[in-house]
Amino acid sequence: MLKGKNRRFRIVAEGRSPERAKIRNALRNAAFADRGITSMKARFDEAMAKDPEELAQGRGRAVLSSSTGEQKSFIRKDHRMSMFTYHLIEALSGHAQPQEGAREVLVSDVISYVTRKVLESARKDWRQEQTPDSQTSGNFPIALIRGGKGVTAAELFAALRTRLQRLDAVEIETLCLDHFPAVYDKFSRGMRRDEMINLLLDHCRRNPEELARLEQLLSQ
Repeated sequence: MLKGKNRRFRIVAEGRSPERAKIRNALRNAAFADRGITSMKARFDEAMAKDPEELAQGRGRAVLSSSTGEQKSFIRKDHRMSMFTYHLIEALSGHAQPQEGAREVLVSDVISYVTRKVLESARKDWRQEQTPDSQTSGNFPIALIRGGKGVTAAELFAALRTRLQRLDAVEIETLCLDHFPAVYDKFSRGMRRDEMINLLLDHCRRNPEELARLEQLLSQ
């Protein structure tokens, strides 16, 4: 059965220091109130660090709605949250791919990423159109990459690959069996260690909440 709602979600962000709580509180309520997705919550809290100086720069206003006109806003296949909320959190936690070396995520980065990803997901999962609608005035930072550490997605995955390469094949199999069964099910007899690592990292690229779990496990 098609899952969607006629009402649209809307996020308002303003590029003035006292107003940043608006987008922070709105997103936390939309994403976590009913499902308790703790791994994505941790990444979101890190990205929306409290009162960093970098986020006080710039002025403007951005309104991003989950869909346009009479379009429906669809939920994900796993029923955990809406596609719009999911991809918005992705964008704010470093997946929006801002300019190489940038420490902050600009509102333009977020709008571009969310618009593209929501449209792709709606077509893939429901064969329907859902195009986020935006109205902006100015461009300003609204989140920090990896809590302001300036680590890009490419650098993050390179670091995770290095950590995984320290494990032998049995340890990788055990890691996936215990924590990433969807990846473990793809392993076959005689599969090389580097192939296992590639499957695990590809799985985490497509599932940000799993990426947070892998980071935590490898940090222990």
